[in-house]
Amino acid sequence: MRSIKLHIFFAAILLLVCGQPLFASILDANNGAFTNTFINFEGEHFISPSVDFDSKDSLMALYEVSIEYIRPRYKGIKPPDIFIDTIRKPTESSIDILRKSPLSTLKSKGENNFITRNLFSLIIKDGQPFKGQMAVNSSLYFALFAGKRIGNIRFKQLDAFGTSLQDTMKQASAWFERTANVLHVKTSERKLRMQLLFNAGEKVNPQLMAENEKVIRDLPYIQDVAIVLSPSPKVKDEVDIMVIVIGKFEYGISGSLSTNSTSVNVNDKNMFGIGHQFSASMEFNKTEKQHFGGSFNYEISDLGGRFIRTGLTYTNTYRKTGWNAYLDKQFIASKVDWAGGVSLERVISDYYLTPYAYTRLDTAASYFNADIWYGRKLINPNIYSSLGNMIIAGRYLHQDYFNLT
Repeated sequence: MRSIKLHIFFAAILLLVCGQPLFASILDANNGAFTNTFINFEGEHFISPSVDFDSKDSLMALYEVSIEYIRPRYKGIKPPDIFIDTIRKPTESSIDILRKSPLSTLKSKGENNFITRNLFSLIIKDGQPFKGQMAVNSSLYFALFAGKRIGNIRFKQLDAFGTSLQDTMKQASAWFERTANVLHVKTSERKLRMQLLFNAGEKVNPQLMAENEKVIRDLPYIQDVAIVLSPSPKVKDEVDIMVIVIGKFEYGISGSLSTNSTSVNVNDKNMFGIGHQFSASMEFNKTEKQHFGGSFNYEISDLGGRFIRTGLTYTNTYRKTGWNAYLDKQFIASKVDWAGGVSLERVISDYYLTPYAYTRLDTAASYFNADIWYGRKLINPNIYSSLGNMIIAGRYLHQDYFNLT
């Protein structure tokens, strides 16, 4: 009798310890196959179809069903039924968080006033999911089309305000937003096409396309972008591409005012829709010997479609007088690529040496700086190696000081 009680006791312990894994897979009474449940970190449950684990293709079947939580996106372009999305829609819990956020509360309080309603609609984007809630890796989405031939490439540009990549039919409702959209100059299609790392006729490279989204999104005149693939209705094993772009509002003005000094700065992040940036500033300081001063900067963020940034800056203020010309290119991670930069600076007079210094020098410094670097990336052909890729780079620095006469 004592032995039976011990057996029952150990069986209960075993059930408590192993109960969760034992019942994690439930036998389907209809077909005798196991049904798996995939649970994401936000508590959403996605049930996959039954999988025959005895099949030689069971691993591939598991891979295919594990991506079923990806949903079709962009209602405005009406994708086909087999189209699959990379951006997960916000959950009810995330929407509740957005509704309870301080900015959303502030916006709701200003709805009764015409001025505050339009102003808050312009600066507060209510109901938009956070970037972290849209975090399905882009390369996972593009992997569904890996190896397929690229057919037509089209562009769709949305207005800067009141639009959404999740719903391309959405339009601005506030008066301020509609007015800003009228003033906004969209980027030329030729300039956007120069930002692509792929061309028609090539095969889909998932890593390259995922990186291309980031490269475009990092441009100073682009707010957000999505590269959407859909099977071609005419050619088998071919995909058509739609690049959906939301540009930034290019005009800006800022300034400061105090009892002794005044400054104002204006800028254009996308001049004439060709991706050039221009900024100019003026300042006045009555306590300095040189009361008036200013500076300007002209920059091309992508020279000739080579992802080369170049620009020229001139400054003439009581702190510093001189010019700086620069050119640089960053690495493209998924390519055997080169990177480098050249910066030439000639300063006629500099009383502070750094932009953030508060101690004025007794005598202004005059100097010339040259900074040149170049690097080359070597791809490791062994994809199983822990060493990764290799970058070989070198840098040359030169500085000359001059006597002021």
